Amino acid sequence: MRIKKDRGLKWYEYDEPLNEFCVHIEHIFSPQLIIGGGVSRKHDKFMFVDQLKRTRIAPAKLPNLAGISGAAIWAA
Repeated sequence: MRIKKDRGLKWYEYDEPLNEFCVHIEHIFSPQLIIGGGVSRKHDKFMFVDQLKRTRIAPAKLPNLAGISGAAIWAA
């Protein structure tokens, strides 16, 4: 979301850089699932990642709290 804000992009312009990032992540790590973080609250505006072959994308259920929750679980 920072790229969107820094570059002054509209939501329809944000999907291309996000798509490229997700394809890169899929190529390097081969995940089955990518869960979005803070931008998940508006996932319906930019999640058009149709170039992925093996990876499903899902919005986080705890948008901005996902990282904090994960860190707390890992620390415990």
